[in-house]
Amino acid sequence: MKCVCQECGCVCESCVSGSNSLHLHQEIEALKRQLLERDCHIVRMETQVLEGPPQGRPPEPLQPNAPCRQEACQDRWQRLQDGYRKLQKVNQGLEDKLLRVVDRCETEKNALSRDLQELTTRLVDAQLALAQLREENEQYRNDCNVAVQLLQCKPSSFVASKYSTLPNELQEKVRSHLGSRSQRTPPEARVIRVPMPTFPPTAMVYSVSPEETTPPQQQDGNGPLPDYISAAVMAKVLEERARERRRSHPSKGTQASLCCSRSSSQHCAGDGSAIQRTTETLI
Repeated sequence: MKCVCQECGCVCESCVSGSNSLHLHQEIEALKRQLLERDCHIVRMETQVLEGPPQGRPPEPLQPNAPCRQEACQDRWQRLQDGYRKLQKVNQGLEDKLLRVVDRCETEKNALSRDLQELTTRLVDAQLALAQLREENEQYRNDCNVAVQLLQCKPSSFVASKYSTLPNELQEKVRSHLGSRSQRTPPEARVIRVPMPTFPPTAMVYSVSPEETTPPQQQDGNGPLPDYISAAVMAKVLEERARERRRSHPSKGTQASLCCSRSSSQHCAGDGSAIQRTTETLI
């Protein structure tokens, strides 16, 4: 079993043998004292750094390596400042590019909005024209059917058309036309004859009120209608219907302006489904 020194705790031969042990023990004690002093000095420096230098006391002299540390810190700070300036320039350039891209996108958006509004206007005009053409086509088809019934396979001989075979619209027009014509025609004069002669000759004068002479059916405007309508009456009815259609249909410019105002108020959403719903509502 190895022997251990009682003072230093080592197992070296010099300590165990006892030769020069006094000199070695003195060196060990000196090193311990230096170590304790160094530890105390480190603790004091840490305390001063944490608490700050006391007021009224001059700062401690710098260590020999303090200028090197200061130069290194200044060099590092200078590099950081240069990097910050470079990053600031790069950020400024990226911001300018982003603003240019946003401006270009905004310009393209405005152009697309104008094109969309113009195409919407054209689409609405086309839908209105198509609806008007369909309506006119239906009217012309009905007119052709009435003309075929009037001609009765002979181009030069017009015959009376049966009232029950006419369309409902023409029946209403014929009824209103006959009612207005009966109201405009004055009542016929009535001649009253006295069968028995008188001597000396006398004259009887009396008046008959128009209300008494007018039949109750004609007063209400619902009198019996003839079974057959003459060609002249049908021609006048068709002319009146054509004039009413011309008055009822506004011009294409007015329709387009109205539809454009409605479509622009509903736009914004700016998609095709909204435009389709707007055109279907208008049609």
